[in-house]
Amino acid sequence: MEGRFKEIGIHATRFEARTGDDAPESVVLFEWDTRLNALYDKTTLPHPRVPLTKGERGCAMSHACLWSMCASSHREEPMLILEDDVQFIPNFKFYLDAVLTRLNTAYLTKIHPSQHRLILYLGADVASFSPPYHTIQHKLWLRSLSHTLFTTNDTPLEEEFSQNEHVALRLVSADYVWQTSSYIIWPAAARALLAELPMREPVDNFISRQILERRLQALILLPNLCKQVNAYNDGDILHSRPAIAAAPHATASDVPLAPIIK
Repeated sequence: MEGRFKEIGIHATRFEARTGDDAPESVVLFEWDTRLNALYDKTTLPHPRVPLTKGERGCAMSHACLWSMCASSHREEPMLILEDDVQFIPNFKFYLDAVLTRLNTAYLTKIHPSQHRLILYLGADVASFSPPYHTIQHKLWLRSLSHTLFTTNDTPLEEEFSQNEHVALRLVSADYVWQTSSYIIWPAAARALLAELPMREPVDNFISRQILERRLQALILLPNLCKQVNAYNDGDILHSRPAIAAAPHATASDVPLAPIIK
């Protein structure tokens, strides 16, 4: 993973993932209510008390530790969190820098840092987008050569470019999101999440519940800049989601498989 960061020009610090044994009940509980998730994932069996696996509890603890680090930033700088099985589109850093510049200019500089209760997903599965009146959309016209982006079924998707070789990226607000493989979190959002501990569900479901209850806002970059390899299959951490039936691409909560990168 460090080699990939060097190639794309990003300095990163490795954070050793926590285990379920490291997670006190004050941070994450031992059971979760799957009924909210079942409203969005029809393969989930709704049940009020489902045991969280040790992997899910360790995942939640890892993210909580990183949120704490982000929340303590005196410079109010956001934190980029990536899992080590993430793949990047070509020219990832170019696009990321352009997106953050436009987001800062169009939105963040106009409000106080204490109001930056924002998570920007670079890659995720969206179960529900926000209604239009909750949506922030900015087209970023970026001069570039033709790039191949990833799709969920591993088939390359050629982006459409205008005659002057510009590609449109959109920042769209979402209400319910799965996966935590690649996102940027601002300190105000980290504080908002920490204030709602303990987690009563896997970490991605916990974040989505806070989004639904308007404690923070989630923006999704479309098309995604990152893709997680085998997001729902072949993982080494057991999921607790009680399934009604197996699905080839099940929309269940995902958990980190390895150390999280800051």
